[in-house]
Amino acid sequence: MKDRFYLTFEESFRGTRELIMERLRVYDDFLLPLQNTHRGSAVVDLGCGRGEWIEKMLAMGFAAHGVDLDKGMLQSCQEKKFDVHQGEALAYLCNLPDNSQAIVSAFHLVEHIPFDQLQQLMGQAMRVLMPAGLLIMETPNPENLVVATRNFYLDPTHQRPLPPELLTFLPRLAGYERTKLVRLQEASDLRNKAAPTLADVIGGASPDYAVIAQKSGPTADVLALTPAFAKEYGLSLQTLIERYDHTSQTQFKSMQTQVLTLATQLAQTTQLAEQAAARAQWAIAAVHNAQAQTLSGRLTAPWRWLKLQSQRVAEQGVTSRIKALIKKVLRVAGVLGFMQKIAGSTSVVKAPVLTPRAKEIRADLKKGLAESGDA
Repeated sequence: MKDRFYLTFEESFRGTRELIMERLRVYDDFLLPLQNTHRGSAVVDLGCGRGEWIEKMLAMGFAAHGVDLDKGMLQSCQEKKFDVHQGEALAYLCNLPDNSQAIVSAFHLVEHIPFDQLQQLMGQAMRVLMPAGLLIMETPNPENLVVATRNFYLDPTHQRPLPPELLTFLPRLAGYERTKLVRLQEASDLRNKAAPTLADVIGGASPDYAVIAQKSGPTADVLALTPAFAKEYGLSLQTLIERYDHTSQTQFKSMQTQVLTLATQLAQTTQLAEQAAARAQWAIAAVHNAQAQTLSGRLTAPWRWLKLQSQRVAEQGVTSRIKALIKKVLRVAGVLGFMQKIAGSTSVVKAPVLTPRAKEIRADLKKGLAESGDA
């Protein structure tokens, strides 16, 4: 049961053999130049597991061999007749001759060993590497926050995550000529995504990374790998944060512009509303004033008429005003017009037929006119 645990665990959580072989193609930029300069040389894989890297090295013409502590993991290699050994990786490395290996590889090994052993591995790998040879170390990337806080701890044999800056620093400290950080396995749609989401920032950085260190060697052999060392790989947490911040700032500025536009429109609408309200208040006041003036006119009309009559009596006299009043009454009654026609006509005018009451009124009016004339 114990011997089968890690093999089953790898198949469940790391991926199938075919998937891992596909992922290893990312190293071709480094391997192809080395294939030309170190063809047929020995390469050692520390913690070789199911042997995917050994299979790739053999296919490229290297003399690959490996070591792993887990017997169950080695079973797959032994079935394929690979040159593998069961044992502790650092002890196996220490027993290799100086300048004997073109590549020392450690895929998902360094997170399993204490830090002092990791430092020893750097030194021993430097010793056994041929000039211009490569040390390759792949490990989970704690820049990916999902990996750092959850996925890393799925493996109970993991010790602690190793920040990329630390694992890059150690080969330089050990004297390697140059190092390269290669971030791995990020989602392809995120590589050039200009506006990542918060979820992308948390879990979108490359979930694995490798540090590749080159030992000093002949200038031509070193220069052959320069293009690979100059290339950028993968997706860092910092890149995602910068993209996210840029997108957030752009969206915030856009929202600010929209808010300012809405505020301007609101101010204009408020101004128009205030103007409309002022006009409405003016109209209401005008209506009230007109109503007040009309009511006032009605109430004061008698007094104004009496005032006017008083002025005319003072100017024209009482007798004149009484005659004018009687004429106005006769005009209203239609009698004055008839009398004027009689007075101005040379022919016989037939008098209108009057009712008894009309005759009485006419007689009274004539008498009043006669008396006013005597006065």
